Amino acid sequence: MKRIMKGRSPGCFVTGKKQMQRSENLTYENMPKAAAKLQMLAEQGYICAYTMQAMQMADDCHIEHVVPRNQPNQPLNLDIDYNNMLACFPGRKPPPGLESKISIRSTGKRWNANR
Repeated sequence: MKRIMKGRSPGCFVTGKKQMQRSENLTYENMPKAAAKLQMLAEQGYICAYTMQAMQMADDCHIEHVVPRNQPNQPLNLDIDYNNMLACFPGRKPPPGLESKISIRSTGKRWNANR
């Protein structure tokens, strides 16, 4: 795993969170993620935090949470805290030929494009 020095949350990420908090409709699923992914990639030197796989753009990665979103008793809103997020390989579409080979967290499950 690569040591990552996190910067500030991207401006549009912060603005989006504030707007959703006012409407009380704040969830990870409806957060603006594109700018956050790009900033995470830059902070990480355009490599996956876990596998060191090279990545060039937001579609090459998905957001992984250091403290899992489904962990019981996690602090409020930790799932939408930028400092709890890392850019990890694979992204939305796995490279050709790897669809059946990619395993997430060694669970044996196939890669999920909706992550």
